[in-house]
Amino acid sequence: METLAFRMVLAPGQRDDHTLDALPQLPIKRKWWDFMADIMQTGEGNVPVQPPLVPLFHLP
Repeated sequence: METLAFRMVLAPGQRDDHTLDALPQLPIKRKWWDFMADIMQTGEGNVPVQPPLVPLFHLP
């Protein structure tokens, strides 16, 4: 059996100004929310409802 290993390396010069917080402002994300609004719970502007997450475990 062959063993494969993967390693991620950040290429020099790549931007680091991308954030998950900016995704809701992207037109494609808004379009997706509008398209999926009839099958998911949404708030104002078809923004998906995000219930709070319950912690399952804690590592010290």
